[in-house]
Amino acid sequence: MANLQLSVCVSDNPRTRPLIDGLVKPDGIDLHITVAHPSEMFWRQLHFEEFDVSEMSLSSLIAAVCAGDTRWV
Repeated sequence: MANLQLSVCVSDNPRTRPLIDGLVKPDGIDLHITVAHPSEMFWRQLHFEEFDVSEMSLSSLIAAVCAGDTRWV
């Protein structure tokens, strides 16, 4: 069976660096990683649903939910 393909957007920091560098790899999943500044990442995800997985600002998420956007909950 082919690996699951996931697009992932993260900021470059010590917690995500092992994923970015390929030192940590999930079994059965191919990660296609994009590195972006947090504000750009949050905007792209909220406006375009561009990634399967991304970091998200809690305040941006709360604002979206209060505006009726419940795609992320």
